[in-house]
Amino acid sequence: MKKILMLLAATMVLSGAATQVQATTYTAVSTGDFSSPSTFSPSGTPGSADTVVVSNGVTLTVSDTRTITVLTVGKSGGSGATLTISSAGSLTVTGTYGFAGTSPAINNNGTFSCGGGALFSTGAFNNNGTATFSGNPQAFNGTIAVTQGANATLNFPGPDSTPFGGSSTLSATASGNTVSYGGGNNMFGTTYYNLSVSGTSPSVHAGTTVNGTLTIALSSGQQVNSAANITFGSGANIVRTLGALSGTPTFGGPINVTYNGTAAMTTGSELPTGSSALHNLTITSTAGVTLNANATVNGAFSATYNGSKVPLAAGSKTLAFSSSPVNITVSGSALASGNAYTMVSSSGTTISGSLGTVTVTGAGAPYTSPTASTSTGQLILTIPTCTSTTAAPSITAPIPAGATSISGTSVNGASIGVFDLTSSIQIGTATADGSGAWTAAVAAATGGDSIAATAQTAGSCTSPASTAVTVESNTSNTNEALIFLPVANTNINAGTYLTITNVAYVTNGTAGGGGGGGGGGSSTPTSLGSWQNNTGDGWIDWGDLLSITNSSNTGIYTFASGVVSGYPQSLEITDSGNHQNLAIKLENIPGGMAAFLTNNQLSFTFSVPSSASAGVSAGFSQVYQLAINASGYGFNGQPFSNFTETGTTNNNQSGQPNFYFSSGTPAQSQVVTVNYSNILSSITATPTTGYIELIFSFNNGGGAPAYYYMNNVVLSHN
Repeated sequence: MKKILMLLAATMVLSGAATQVQATTYTAVSTGDFSSPSTFSPSGTPGSADTVVVSNGVTLTVSDTRTITVLTVGKSGGSGATLTISSAGSLTVTGTYGFAGTSPAINNNGTFSCGGGALFSTGAFNNNGTATFSGNPQAFNGTIAVTQGANATLNFPGPDSTPFGGSSTLSATASGNTVSYGGGNNMFGTTYYNLSVSGTSPSVHAGTTVNGTLTIALSSGQQVNSAANITFGSGANIVRTLGALSGTPTFGGPINVTYNGTAAMTTGSELPTGSSALHNLTITSTAGVTLNANATVNGAFSATYNGSKVPLAAGSKTLAFSSSPVNITVSGSALASGNAYTMVSSSGTTISGSLGTVTVTGAGAPYTSPTASTSTGQLILTIPTCTSTTAAPSITAPIPAGATSISGTSVNGASIGVFDLTSSIQIGTATADGSGAWTAAVAAATGGDSIAATAQTAGSCTSPASTAVTVESNTSNTNEALIFLPVANTNINAGTYLTITNVAYVTNGTAGGGGGGGGGGSSTPTSLGSWQNNTGDGWIDWGDLLSITNSSNTGIYTFASGVVSGYPQSLEITDSGNHQNLAIKLENIPGGMAAFLTNNQLSFTFSVPSSASAGVSAGFSQVYQLAINASGYGFNGQPFSNFTETGTTNNNQSGQPNFYFSSGTPAQSQVVTVNYSNILSSITATPTTGYIELIFSFNNGGGAPAYYYMNNVVLSHN
């Protein structure tokens, strides 16, 4: 009996062992795609537990989403091994990677992620997409030459203390590229375009130059150590959210400084003290900034007034405006005509210089002839009292669902503001012509929303709101029309009728309503994602290329009801940190490429919850990038200069959608419109051939909620 039990136990052990996943080493022996079994020896497709080796003289291409454990590019004694990740490809290496042989290379045009770091080896890592190294071992070790392409992103979010080991090098001067260090990393001494630092006390090596933007988003009280090793090129930008520089950098020319945090800050060595080194000074911090040294603004001064705090307190220091007129822009929903606002004030303050054009934006703007004064040691913004009130304008009804323009009448030359009362945001502006007619371009109108407009003429107060017009609902994509047809030998008035469904409205020659699928010969507003029906609408996760409703993406994409004003349901995305995730392949959507090619604007609603509902009191959420990947055009992030936004935009930076959180921050939302007309000539895709893909990158950090909302992605024509 004892022998029988032992035999049974042994059988069970062997049976269990047979079911375990066995790791295999696959060698790419011929040039080809990762998805082709014939590329490898043994023949097959490597999986997440496997090792991949690229033979000398072979180019292995990753064009979809793959995960492996170990990667080696090249073999000893040979040369020319190459791994290429296409713009649509994504490769995750959970363990280590390395090079062997002569001249091996990894060319990343899509997404490369490594959790284990590099073996000590020699090779080239050419990054033209997004690369993330999150493990403890060094990202680059030995003699690895790293080159950043234009608009590429290289992330070091993990605790690796020295990402560049051995004799590895970094070239990061290409326009628009960003290198991001987190977790207390030592920053490699080289010339950067954009440099972002977060985490705790990162150290800077000698020879570090920033020509684009340095973003400082450290933990509270932390500093960038050895800041004296940093040189800023002429025209560079310093954006300080939290944390500071510990030493005095070198300024190679006039730079721009922005303070945009949610906690009170005191200026430090990031603010030049020379009379010509500071160009633009921008204060969007919700808690205020204290000037700790004398400063001279030579370009423009911009500030956000939050209704209770002045944005800049000068103390006993001097805030000087250069001898050339310095333009001033002030924004804030609390501003109103007939009031004066102290923008810089403190005992002993000295303010001098020449003030130029003063512009005020916000609720009720534009204002007539606002002024700024430096009398009594203060910078005072004054908005004159208007002498009369402009009559309320009118809005032309009906407004069909999906309409991208709203029209009406007012008085000659009036400035018009169009508002969505349902979501409490401004959605468009216009100027009335000589006859009083006006037309405002807006994002595709949502059925059931209430729309109103205001008007303002020079010297007058903003008008009362117009009579609101409700956007006609078209939730079922079915409209009915009664068509009367004459019957033989009868008068037409005695005709019979047919009911015809799915009739599209037409306004100014452009179809609206009726929904879906654009055509090849018109510029019909086309909804790419409303997510009102608990389906994915064709959207995928860029990491795994699976539908957002696929079980693999459970917990990342959900449908939330009643969380964004004006939308019964929203797509909730749960994903902290910086990620490329939400995407759509228009070649897989009937009529999708045709709609993109016959329009030139993409709009969407980006929203976040209130601090109270999310249980947070700090942090930020932002659209980090919108990339368009298309035949002939390649994979390219769209410049924020092509972005326009309406809604809660007070923390946006140079067109980039941003939200910040502090205790008591309400729910925030903005409609973002991207004009892509300038790239259409570069796209070789046709309505039926090629590919066009849209990829959103979001960034959540600093204690922000791990989730945000998307609504109403629409293609339209301006």
